[in-house]
Parts: sequence; C-alpha cells; structure tokens
Amino acid sequence: MTTIIIEDNSQQAKQLLEYIRTLPFATVIDEKKRGSGKRPKSVMRFR
Repeated sequence: MTTIIIEDNSQQAKQLLEYIRTLPFATVIDEKKRGSGKRPKSVMRFR
C-alpha cells in the first residue's frame, strides 16, 4: 500500500483528487486539521 498526501489548495489538485476518486483501486480519505487554520488535506491509499 502507498500513501500520498495532497494539499488541495489549487484547482489542479482538486481535479486530480476527483479523478483518483473514480479509480477502483484507490481510496481517498479527506482529513481536516482541527484548530490549525490550514486547508484540508486528502490522503490517498493505493492497494
């Protein structure tokens, strides 16, 4: 399994995440940091 972290602060990153969500062998887990004021990150796991 491989884990990739993408900070979705650009339109290209958001488009990449949307594409990866369509793949049957990938799982996208959205993580929001509480109280940090930072933008959400998405963590992807590939099998």
